[in-house]
Amino acid sequence: MHKNQGSTKTLILFLKPTQYKNMKIFYSWQSHEENKLLLTKIGKIMKLFTFFFLVATLQISAKGYSQNVTLTTSNITLKRAFRQISQQTGYSFFINHKLLKDAGTVSLSLKDATITEALQACLKGQELTYTIIDKTVILKAKETTNSPLLNSIPPSHLLTGSVIDSANRTPLSGVTIQVRETTTGTTTDANGNFSLQVPDDAVLIVSFLGYEHKEIPVNGKNVINITLAATTTGLNQLVVIGYGTQKEKDLTGAISTITNRDIQNLPVRSAQEAIQGKVPGVLVTASSGSPGSLGVVHIRGIGSINGSNSPLYIVDGLPQNDVGWLDPNDIATISVLKDASSTAIYGARASNGVIIITTKKAKLDQPIRVSLDAYYGIQS
Repeated sequence: MHKNQGSTKTLILFLKPTQYKNMKIFYSWQSHEENKLLLTKIGKIMKLFTFFFLVATLQISAKGYSQNVTLTTSNITLKRAFRQISQQTGYSFFINHKLLKDAGTVSLSLKDATITEALQACLKGQELTYTIIDKTVILKAKETTNSPLLNSIPPSHLLTGSVIDSANRTPLSGVTIQVRETTTGTTTDANGNFSLQVPDDAVLIVSFLGYEHKEIPVNGKNVINITLAATTTGLNQLVVIGYGTQKEKDLTGAISTITNRDIQNLPVRSAQEAIQGKVPGVLVTASSGSPGSLGVVHIRGIGSINGSNSPLYIVDGLPQNDVGWLDPNDIATISVLKDASSTAIYGARASNGVIIITTKKAKLDQPIRVSLDAYYGIQS
């Protein structure tokens, strides 16, 4: 800086790059006002330079991550294909590596394709799908509906119909209609009509109190009209009551009956096991776990602490203390007398109840039938 009297002069040096090595110096003397104007011009130049620099940077960035994909490959893995697409578009990929490992190879021939077109080409024939959120591609396995469980479901259709009484042809309301071996079912309305979605090969179970039980195959029908007949066989059945027989509808005592039909389908070894779970108020427990051991029967609980609590057995009119020798297949009916009337008939021995057993008898003009049922147990 050089000072003159009365004014201030500033020395500004301009160095040409090409002449920098020779250190040639060009200088000029300018006044303070001229220097201020020069600084203003330099500031404007710097602002313009900054603006053009930002524009150029954005252009370079846009060029670096183009929205279009140009890619030609043959038999490459999905992981490699996604990496190249990510490099061209700037998209990030989020995926389970196990899915990529199980996926097959791809061959691509893309030119200026969009990100969607590129992904569809990569995933063609693959069990994968994708979702794009902002600049992230999320890949996941396809949700398949072709499962064995869905394929095993038979086709179904709407079945309608009605249920009427076979005698007076009046509609029956409240009849239960259920598809066999399922929980699907319905009941008839006040007019006896019903509607139900059923499989083509379904079997309907129709039941109503006081009427016969029916099983009706659908066989692809759309309308089925059902007639039910009233049944009174249960009320007219004869029951052994200790001093003869009586119709079940006329019974007033606490008597329960088991028929051969209830026993023949059970794998039982004794009369005690045939009663188990069939008669209310009767408890049958196993005396031990040994093969051939008999059950202990208690009717309406235990009546004595020290004495015997076993009931009295009557087999074809003869009192018995035990029926372990009796084959369940030879039993026709079992009647269990549970109230005080049994004591009045058989005395003090019947204080714990009476079990009356009637065995099968030969029938006239019936062919001879021989059957064998065998059971065995192993004790270790």
